[in-house]
Amino acid sequence: LRNVAVGEHDEVRPFFSVLGGPPGADQLASFDPASILRYDKPGAPLRDKLISTDVECVTFESLLADVDRVDLLQIDVEGFDATLIHLFDFDRWRPSIVQFEHRHLSLKDHDAAVKRLLGFGYRVGVSLFDTLAYTDRRKDEVAP
Repeated sequence: LRNVAVGEHDEVRPFFSVLGGPPGADQLASFDPASILRYDKPGAPLRDKLISTDVECVTFESLLADVDRVDLLQIDVEGFDATLIHLFDFDRWRPSIVQFEHRHLSLKDHDAAVKRLLGFGYRVGVSLFDTLAYTDRRKDEVAP
């Protein structure tokens, strides 16, 4: 296990969250403060309750450098999900299951992520908040 975030570069970035605030606000966190502030409401402002913490970010390549196989790719990153689907090297890694939250994605970003998965032979199902893609990994593996 590594206590890092996955991103486009190996770097340290400020990560924003809410300290105090209305019920549920403590569950809001993002590298983009605007994604938190869209939940700002009159009488319960979040802007004054934003805090930032420096977080180490690594690329998928750095994260998986000592890994032989990826079976499951689970992504839930409040609107950054499509970017991570785009950054993931499906040519090198072919997880049997990919699931990501699409609740905070634009239709255009969601469609692009689904199109990418379909292009790699995944079957895709969409539920209320999440998209699930799966493939029969055995078909992709070479027999000994």
